[in-house]
Amino acid sequence: MKLIFKHLKILTYVSLPLFFAQPNFSQKNTTNEEIVILSKNEEYKIILDSSKIDKKINQFVEWQFKLERMDKEKPVVGASIKIDGGMPSHGHGLPSTPKVVNLGKGIYKITGLKFNMPGSWTINFLIFIDGRLQSLEYSFEL
Repeated sequence: MKLIFKHLKILTYVSLPLFFAQPNFSQKNTTNEEIVILSKNEEYKIILDSSKIDKKINQFVEWQFKLERMDKEKPVVGASIKIDGGMPSHGHGLPSTPKVVNLGKGIYKITGLKFNMPGSWTINFLIFIDGRLQSLEYSFEL
């Protein structure tokens, strides 16, 4: 009986730290692949450079993207953009409130973006331009 408790004690010392350890899941593409997201009416598109997209768990990340009109392939400047999203299969939104910064020439940066667990995520780009709302959605796995 003493032997069993000794093994349980060893197992507890070995497995307990592993149980409480926070995994460091992270994903960053190393290729220069462009991810193109079209608006529902196909009037606008967002271009994400996959090498500049951090998908880290429990860390704030920044994403940079380009916004263009589909018909003229011209950058869209001066748009008001909000970010929404979450994990639809879990029924919750983002664990943070990201902001979008206009860098000029149709290039924008998302700051304060955070993912709190692995799984299926959706990011919604809500773009207010010319008095209308354009919605673009990007879904991915962490």
